[in-house]
Amino acid sequence: MLTDLEKYFDCKIELIFSKKRKTLSIQINPNGIKIRSSYWMPENEIKKFLFQNDKWIRKKLTEQKIKIKLNLKIINNQKIILSGEDYYLKINSHLIQKPELKNNSLIICNHIDGIKSFGSLRNQVEYIVRNFSYDFLYTRTKYFSKIMNVEPLSIKVKNYKSRWGSCSAKGDISYNWKIIFAPSKIIDYLIIHELSHLVFFNHSKRFWLKVEEYQPDFKENRKWLKDNSYKLDI
Repeated sequence: MLTDLEKYFDCKIELIFSKKRKTLSIQINPNGIKIRSSYWMPENEIKKFLFQNDKWIRKKLTEQKIKIKLNLKIINNQKIILSGEDYYLKINSHLIQKPELKNNSLIICNHIDGIKSFGSLRNQVEYIVRNFSYDFLYTRTKYFSKIMNVEPLSIKVKNYKSRWGSCSAKGDISYNWKIIFAPSKIIDYLIIHELSHLVFFNHSKRFWLKVEEYQPDFKENRKWLKDNSYKLDI
């Protein structure tokens, strides 16, 4: 069954059965199509379901191909955009004290002792960017906290895989450090979003009105983040 469908859609198809599942679902990812089904679902029903969603599946497969992101090239003078500003990699062949951001340069080194101490060049870049991300997000969160008259209990950056931020019931706010690769207005949207949860711990209409109060074009920025999140990485 899978072989015929893989030829039809020109991609890999993974079929996952579950005892608890009662319906069919389709998930499109960079590796192909993932189908979740109950054990007792007839083969012809699965095929029928896929063919009924043919147009949607092909559209999503095309989007996934477009969204294949090339890793950042770690070469001298490579441009990196952080919060909408241009920065450049500076790779030193001699040993440095530590990887750091100085003026508009991310200073790293490929000296053997430096790599032993600080890790690979990519790890050194991540170290610098994560620190920059925390400083930027902390400062910007404090700025909006005063305007919005709220005060988070703590501000942290984490390495989330599937979210950009969170606000706990206690008032702890956390951000995905990779949001720093987004334009500044997108970062502001995320900060305002999380701070608004200190007032409304939900996604009710009143919550979104609170977000809109401090960023009238938040819907546009929210959509940008959804459509371009795959780009925000090293």
